[in-house]
This record gives sequence, structure tokens and C-alpha cells, in this order.
Amino acid sequence: MKKLFLLIATLLLLSAALLTGCQSSSINLMDYVTVTFSGLDGQGYASCTLDSVALEKQLLGDKAGQLTQETVEKTAVMAQFETSLTFEPDHQDTLSNGDTVTVTVTGDSNLAQQLGISGLESTKSFSVEGLQEPIE
Repeated sequence: MKKLFLLIATLLLLSAALLTGCQSSSINLMDYVTVTFSGLDGQGYASCTLDSVALEKQLLGDKAGQLTQETVEKTAVMAQFETSLTFEPDHQDTLSNGDTVTVTVTGDSNLAQQLGISGLESTKSFSVEGLQEPIE
């Protein structure tokens, strides 16, 4: 009876460890992208930036600030992943107030898999506003 209990307990622990190791988080990268519009109405342009600090905090979770071997390895993969990210607006220049710009973010799917990120490619539409009226 004791051996059966130990066998079941061991199997439960192994399955729990495997399930947590295969867990992937669903992160929408567009939550960390900011699009700013500048220039004159009719001649404006869009620029995209990534809030990498917030993204890193989300990926590291509660382990931020604790230097373990796992954290160091994950940080190195995160740096490679962040440099692989590209932001592609469908219109980048000659923008006017009221136009809509759709931004697509893509990155290295192998690195995303190593980090446990699913749903890599995402898009979001932004309305152009705040461009200055040209002075004649």
C-alpha cells in the first residue's frame, strides 16, 4: 500500500512539473506598443515604440530582480526577441487627422516559443489625431 501511494504521488508530481514547464502565456504585444503622430495635417507621419520595460516585467513575472540562472537565460532570450520585433504601419507618412493607421507587429517565432509567448502576430488600428494645421 505504501509503495502504491509513493508511486501515485511521484506520478502526480511529475505530471504537475511537466504541465507547468509547457505552460505558455498569451501576450498581446500591441498592449506594449505606442504609436505617435507628428507633423502637419496632410504631411504627418507615424512612429511606433515598444515599452520594453513593461514587456520584460510581464515576461519575468515575480522573478524580476532575482538573479537566478533561469532569469539570466530568459533575459538573454528576451533581448534577442525584442530586437527581432518589427512594427509595420500600413501608412507611415502623408497622414491627415482622421486617417486610420493599422500597425502589425511580428517577431521571431522560435524565440517567442522559448519565452512561452503565443499569439505573436497581432494588429491594431489607430486614429490619426493631433497633427497641426499648416500655416499659409
